Amino acid sequence: MLAQTTESGATAAGLFGGVSEAGSPVIPGNDQLLFWATEAQNRLCRLCLPIQDYAAAQPAYAGAQTLAAYTQLTTPSGRQLFTASDVYLGSSKRLQPASAGYSRAQNWYPPDLEGNPTAWTNLGSGIGLSGYTTRPWFTINGYAIPAPLTALTQQLDENIDDYAQIAMWAYVAWRLALSNQDNTVLASRAAWCMSEFISTLREIYTRLIGNDSNLSAGFVATDIDAQVAIMKQEMPNQ
Repeated sequence: MLAQTTESGATAAGLFGGVSEAGSPVIPGNDQLLFWATEAQNRLCRLCLPIQDYAAAQPAYAGAQTLAAYTQLTTPSGRQLFTASDVYLGSSKRLQPASAGYSRAQNWYPPDLEGNPTAWTNLGSGIGLSGYTTRPWFTINGYAIPAPLTALTQQLDENIDDYAQIAMWAYVAWRLALSNQDNTVLASRAAWCMSEFISTLREIYTRLIGNDSNLSAGFVATDIDAQVAIMKQEMPNQ
């Protein structure tokens, strides 16, 4: 996409120490490309590529208002949940979803006869629970971002299909071109790479909602529009 050789592309992605570009970069080019590839797959999964998974969690102490932050909810496959769809006491008793205000009100969602919580709420950054006095384990079903990409030989998540791969490569190329605005060759390709990412993003979203319109509640078109606006703000002259 950038008409660069493998060697020069990796060099352009590297982060040097600020004194000169002689010697080895502080962040090697291939490491930076993997960071951007991880960023790309994460953005895709949050916007239009739902990957369902589950994780187990136990509160830090009995009665803790927050069960866990999403950053702590790692699935058995190494993914990380970023939002929950269902929360179960153990693995079978489903808690009632509720807003934060209602879930903390004892008169709306009191503990059950064993002192366990009966409701949960999505706090955005984690999962909150209604009042309780125990410290049980919970199973959380939800949507996840893939495991980070840390090696060039690492396999992509099985849910990242050909559409998503095109979007990822366009995103990585855009980030590389954007970080080299002093290089006129690379700078000239940034807008095209951004456009390719956005158009592929919309294709994936259209297919998603076309297959199941109910997913529009969790994956909304306005999020795509906001993503586009943010990317265009980073290139005000395009």
